Amino acid sequence: APYYIDSEEDLLKIGSDSSFSSTSSYILMQDISLSAPITPLFNNGEFNGNFNGNGYSIKDLKVETAEGVLNAGLFSKIGATGVVSDLTMSGVNVNGQFETAGSVAGINLGTVTRCEVISGAVSSTLEEASVGGVVGINRYSNANYGRIDRCSSAVGVVGTKNVGGLVGVNDGAIVINSYVKLDETTTIKTLSEQSNVGGLIGLHTNKSDKAAIVKNCYAVSTVLVNESLDESTCFVASLIGYNDEIGQNTPNYIMGVYTNNAQMTAINNEFNKTFTGAQKAEEANFRGVYTSFPKDAQGKIVANELKSYVSKK
Repeated sequence: APYYIDSEEDLLKIGSDSSFSSTSSYILMQDISLSAPITPLFNNGEFNGNFNGNGYSIKDLKVETAEGVLNAGLFSKIGATGVVSDLTMSGVNVNGQFETAGSVAGINLGTVTRCEVISGAVSSTLEEASVGGVVGINRYSNANYGRIDRCSSAVGVVGTKNVGGLVGVNDGAIVINSYVKLDETTTIKTLSEQSNVGGLIGLHTNKSDKAAIVKNCYAVSTVLVNESLDESTCFVASLIGYNDEIGQNTPNYIMGVYTNNAQMTAINNEFNKTFTGAQKAEEANFRGVYTSFPKDAQGKIVANELKSYVSKK
């Protein structure tokens, strides 16, 4: 039977009270505002249960630098069978020195679906940190694909190694049907040279020879390198900072993604919708990257026309 969460006290029992286990189910019953900084739920462990936000909000999440906090977010790490769904987060303030950081979780090996982060900021100044608006690292593990599905972020993101508006690193995992949409005052920024920073994903890479997948996503954002840095040492893009392929014949999947400017990806593996000769094998994996949105006469994005370029065998 699920635990019904209807207060700040109930929420903070998750991961700290032995009766609220990491494999239990939880349902949020109302909006909850947090009054003080918290330690991520199941800190240094894994959440392998089900957390259903039930359409409600968690407001004013604050996570700060503290001994033993390596992966920062509402949850420290979502395990392979863990699910977080139907949750809105606002007023997020994850700010400190963490290995990974995101609003929902530092690391996701399971499923984060129908979650939106509508205001706040996520930041880590620790060297080699992976930071994202929703999740720091989305990862394949033990025959399970970490999955970000129907999620969105409108928060500023600051990091050092892999920085993404939605996900810092997509490590052999899946990002689908999701978007980043920032206003003009909110940015995604790297503080370090030799870093990967993207409006959607910082680093899109394989894990144990499993291709990373991004499909039907878009990003409207400003991506920056800190003024004191040599920008030429960073991979900076409006969608994917660095697309690290497995090999010539086994590319990562990039299908139907849009951005609001032409700065799409870094120099390696430039996106191209034309395939000939030896590249033909890649065609099924690559179905369209677009530098502009279909818009109506008033300049508004027409969502139902965000269609992939579809290749046919």
